[in-house]
Amino acid sequence: NLCPPRWQKIFKSRLVGLAVAYGNTVFVVLIVILVLLLFDALRETRKYDVTERVALQSSPGALEHFHMKLFRAQRNLYLAGFALLLSFLLRRLVTLISQQAVLGASSEAFRKQAEGASQAARRYMEDNDALRKVPRLAGGWEGKEHPWAPQALTCRWCPLPSSCRRQGVMGAARPPPRTRTRPSRPRWRS
Repeated sequence: NLCPPRWQKIFKSRLVGLAVAYGNTVFVVLIVILVLLLFDALRETRKYDVTERVALQSSPGALEHFHMKLFRAQRNLYLAGFALLLSFLLRRLVTLISQQAVLGASSEAFRKQAEGASQAARRYMEDNDALRKVPRLAGGWEGKEHPWAPQALTCRWCPLPSSCRRQGVMGAARPPPRTRTRPSRPRWRS
């Protein structure tokens, strides 16, 4: 049992390439020869019909000779017919195996291409999600300074200078840490 990639290697070999180059011509010549043999065997079979057998009833040796010739003609008819049928089947089988090998190779290439495109799309989506989570760093929000951006020369949340948020470095403009404040109690209640 050979797998399609191995069939593809076989079909791409030099020997098979030569056979394919002359294959159609050889196949047509083979078909013509088999059709001629089939017609010859059919003619021989019809030559030994029942009317001649009645005339040979007097001589037992002639009757056996007649049966031998009829048997050979029928045998040749069956052989030529089955050879013709099998040559068509073999041709179709080789065509189907070749097509399967080509389609298998192209489907493998398409699968690899789709996997690469899927990985690239997944990466782009992750990058897009990451960029959506980080506020717009280059130039602030719609032309205004980012509300969390400190006014000092160095960033309060990272060791980078405050210009880091304008250069697009991720994580430069993080929000300030949240502090929990307790709600104040009213003083009038003791």
